[in-house]
This record gives sequence, structure tokens and C-alpha cells, in this order.
Amino acid sequence: MIRPHKHPDCQVPVPAAAFTLVELLVVVAIITLLGGLLLPALAGARARAQGTFCLNNHRQLTLAWSMYAGENDDRLVYMVGDAGPAMHGYTNVNNPGYRQFLKASAIPNPAGIFVFLDEHPDSINDGYFINRPDDNEWLDLPASYHNGDGTFSFADGHAALHHWLFANTRRPARPEAAPLPFPFRPGERADFDWLMSRTSVER
Repeated sequence: MIRPHKHPDCQVPVPAAAFTLVELLVVVAIITLLGGLLLPALAGARARAQGTFCLNNHRQLTLAWSMYAGENDDRLVYMVGDAGPAMHGYTNVNNPGYRQFLKASAIPNPAGIFVFLDEHPDSINDGYFINRPDDNEWLDLPASYHNGDGTFSFADGHAALHHWLFANTRRPARPEAAPLPFPFRPGERADFDWLMSRTSVER
């Protein structure tokens, strides 16, 4: 029998190894597991980045507020200082036991009195953010957009995030999520007291 002659350069193709179904399923499971671990971290990083952006906005607003006073004989801008008809001397009719500052130099502790804050969407109904220190309810509610944090800027120019302790304060940012006014739950006054202690000082 005559065998066919094979040229030395001819190579017989060897079939490539392939994944089995089990190996493919293992790879898919590992990718799914890694995605489940990474997605919450990515969401947290996004919220932190948004928080940094909001802090910068607050610093810019406070700089403008400060520059206005610097160019107007230390007088503060209307509504963040002189509230017009709502004023009786150096107090506001909404909180007569507390001072409303008309000049920047009158603020006794600029690093401890806030000027701007993020407000919950359901609470944005006028130019004021009002709560009464002796009440047991929120009249206006701060926002908690950044992983349960609210953004504040203070009279000395710095801005900071503050984490709210209670879910009752951290209402979601959607319509009708915070039907105001609403009372505190028993033992959940700490968020309110933190805010009020940085709003003004007693007369």
C-alpha cells in the first residue's frame, strides 16, 4: 500500500481547549459576587463626591454673604440678617427669645452659627428655615442627601457635613416624605438640639 507523502511544513491543526459549562458558570458567579461587593462602595463614593460638590457650593455662598457684609458697613443681607417687618429690635417675631444678627461682627461664635444649609424638598416653602427651640416638632426639616448627612456653612466661612442620628430626621428626598410639621419620636431630640444650638443665641 502506498502512503501519501507529507510535506514537512504541513501541520495538523490541534483543536483548542474550551471552557466546560461548569467552569463558565463558576466565572459568572465570581463576577456577580465581585459586582455585589463593589457596587455599594461605588455608590458610597458617588455620594461622597456629591457631598464634596455641595460643600464647595456652600463655601461659595458664604463667601458672597461675607463679601456683601464687608462692602455694606458690616450689615448682613436681608433675610439672613434683617428680616424687615418680622424684626422687633434684635429679635425675630418667630423666635423672640433668641437674637437675630444684623451685623456680621455681632455673631459671638462665627464657627458655631450656621448661615446656609440644605433643606428637605418638602420643607422648601419660603425664604426661611424656622424651628422653635422649645418645641417638640420639626417645622422645617434639614436635608440628608449625602448618606444621611446634611450640609452646612458657618459664619466664619467653613462648611461641613453633619450626620443625622435618627431615621426620622433622615427622610428620603421625595414628595410627601416629610409631612411637616411632625413631632419627634420619644428620645430622638438630639438632631433637633444640635441644629438649634447652631442657629442663634439666647437674648
